[in-house]
Amino acid sequence: MSNLTNPPGGGDPPDRFRNVGEQIQSFFDFAENNPDRAVPFFVNIWETQASLTTRALALQGLGVAAKHDRVKEAFADWDVLKDIAKEVKGKGEVSNDLTRWAAASALEAIGYSQQSLEHLEGGGFTESLDRIRREIRDRKLIEINRIPRLNTRGETTAEYERHLEFWLYGPADELLNDNDSSLNYQDLIGDVISKLHGRGVYLGLISPNRIVQGAALRQARLIFKESTEIEDYLYGLLEEFLLDSNHEISLRIHAAKIINTATDINRRLKTLSQLLLEENNPQLHEVVLRQAQSIFQQSAETEESLYQPLEEFLLNSNHEISLRIHAAEIINTATDINRRLKTLSQLLLEETELRNTAVRLLNPYKQELARVESDAYTVLGALNFEYKLDKPEPKDLTIAQIENRISSANQYESKISEIFINAMALAESLARRYGRSDSVLKQFLQNKQDEYLSDIVSWVSVLRTQRSDTLALQNKIKSSQSLLEQTFSKITNIDRNLYQKIRSLPYSEAIESNDSQSYNQYEKLLVDLKLLKTCLVSELNSKSDELLSKSKEMGGDTSWALIWWGLGIIAVGCFINFQNFQSQGSRSNSYTTTAWYASGFPKNSCGSSSSPNNCWYPVFIKYSDNNWNTVISNYCGDIGQAQSPERARELGQIQVASFGDSNEAQGFANYMQGWVGQQKCY
Repeated sequence: MSNLTNPPGGGDPPDRFRNVGEQIQSFFDFAENNPDRAVPFFVNIWETQASLTTRALALQGLGVAAKHDRVKEAFADWDVLKDIAKEVKGKGEVSNDLTRWAAASALEAIGYSQQSLEHLEGGGFTESLDRIRREIRDRKLIEINRIPRLNTRGETTAEYERHLEFWLYGPADELLNDNDSSLNYQDLIGDVISKLHGRGVYLGLISPNRIVQGAALRQARLIFKESTEIEDYLYGLLEEFLLDSNHEISLRIHAAKIINTATDINRRLKTLSQLLLEENNPQLHEVVLRQAQSIFQQSAETEESLYQPLEEFLLNSNHEISLRIHAAEIINTATDINRRLKTLSQLLLEETELRNTAVRLLNPYKQELARVESDAYTVLGALNFEYKLDKPEPKDLTIAQIENRISSANQYESKISEIFINAMALAESLARRYGRSDSVLKQFLQNKQDEYLSDIVSWVSVLRTQRSDTLALQNKIKSSQSLLEQTFSKITNIDRNLYQKIRSLPYSEAIESNDSQSYNQYEKLLVDLKLLKTCLVSELNSKSDELLSKSKEMGGDTSWALIWWGLGIIAVGCFINFQNFQSQGSRSNSYTTTAWYASGFPKNSCGSSSSPNNCWYPVFIKYSDNNWNTVISNYCGDIGQAQSPERARELGQIQVASFGDSNEAQGFANYMQGWVGQQKCY
């Protein structure tokens, strides 16, 4: 190689390197950028140095330099071909698999013709260089799972070190592109990537093997902050890996986390912006949003740089709702309140979760929103509207109270209509201004309006029905009171002493009750009037029997006078009984449900005679001595069989009957102004 061994002075690669990767890259860069100096330098190494790794680099450097035509012409000498061919065949001064592989690679790169390679005066090869090179590589791949990495003392074995050197200074890319996944392979690639440093990261990231990619990312994380030069070099590699959607998402996330530690904030912002605008993976979105949130408020520049990408992400319906909400939360920290209110106002047009988020974020700034985006302010008011319609039990209301409730409900209905009709019109205006659809928001507002108005209409209908029922019952009460007043008047004309006695009967105060009352109060009053009628008839019958008895003992005109007097009282009693019967027969359905248990008093027993499943519903009324006596005398004669007066007094209740049907039990309870107890089955 005498014609290649005259290098001009100066400019050679340094003798010391920070790592193997730097050494290799230095040789290759020298060959690429300064081939006229590199070739003599590499030849000199090859002819004078015994280091197998350095000789291998020199040989590969010759192949790199041969890319230049003038160098390729210098290699046309057969002496060069023969010298390198000897190395391929393992017949050089010092050689091993590494130098053989490097020599074969150099000859392939120089581009000798197949005829020259096979000629005995040339290479004298009986096999192709590619086959020779692949054979060496494949044998080394097989050795991966044979050669022990550590000896019994935990030291790296010499055989492993030589094996490692082959891959470090030789076909590292082919090793890292292999699809092996064994533990020995993982240990080896970890050592190769680590020693190759930045070059190892580069080769690992372009590998199709995800195990190798993971090892490269771990190495990148370790060395990323070593220097500005390293960070700058690795950033581009990591960014390219990160933006490639073909890579596994967990590895891309790893790359994103490394990049997020970069010193160059502007570069980080550009990467984050690109991911927000172009990436589609939700897992990576989550990481990117967290990173954006961590720097969004660092400065006005970072906020300005990220605002638009975040806004576009937020308004992109293809992204997951939870992630869009996260973007809204970040935007809500922006210092430009006008800009963020306009952005958040657009979320009012979205589906439920995003709309609710907008409401929550906008509510603290209603005053500012009214100034910045008045349409959104009105819509927000409708969305914040709290529907409250007080609905007391209608039967507890007087007629005047019912009238007031109806009037208030009608006013509330008008107010709601005005709020929501106005909001729907402004929702259309808001959507038109931002070039968005108003259909979701308008449908939501329409549904809410319909829901509220339907409830109000239903409530008013209930009130009106109750008003009619209460008025009808009020008229019945007045009729009954009038009847009793007439009866009392007739008794006064017959016997004032009897009149005084009757006026002291229980429930007699019910005649004089003229206050406006509720339906439930009127029902109680009607029961009191009925009980008063019953007591009155009983008293009249008793007095009539007394007079008839006396008339038999007396003679003459006096006897006839007593008889006529008694007959007058009896006539009044018959009149009361007849009117009482009519009143009971015309009771409304709200007061009784069936006729059999609400008529025919007094009875021996008031309840059902049998039950189909032997399950019974007891009916109770409140205990008082008067109630006990009245029920036994005028209603249910057998109550003493269910309990003693003492027991009833102790419990504060009287069991008046039991029914096999719950509806009949409830009907009788209503009739007696009582209640139904817990079902009992036997």
